[in-house]
Amino acid sequence: PDSDAADARAATDAAARALPAWRATPARERAAILRAWHAAIVAHTDDLARLISREQGKPLAEARGEVAYGASYVLWFAEEATRTYGDLIPQQQHGKRLSAVKEPIGI
Repeated sequence: PDSDAADARAATDAAARALPAWRATPARERAAILRAWHAAIVAHTDDLARLISREQGKPLAEARGEVAYGASYVLWFAEEATRTYGDLIPQQQHGKRLSAVKEPIGI
């Protein structure tokens, strides 16, 4: 309730500035950072659930489920960070190859 559009803009600008360094961080290190974030979410499940319950009026049990659900996504992304393989795409031209390379994107 105390944030405004300028705060949102500042947050997205900071994230955009951080992206090049995040992209340059080795996959295993990114995964470790995300696993630590997941562990912090799990360790603070009750606190986060109480905040959600107060903000949205959800029953505490439902809010705990929401925290666990969100934490599961963070863990999935931690595991996905180590899968830096690309895909080989079938090509119609002889002697040419197309490949898809996966790299961190977004803010």
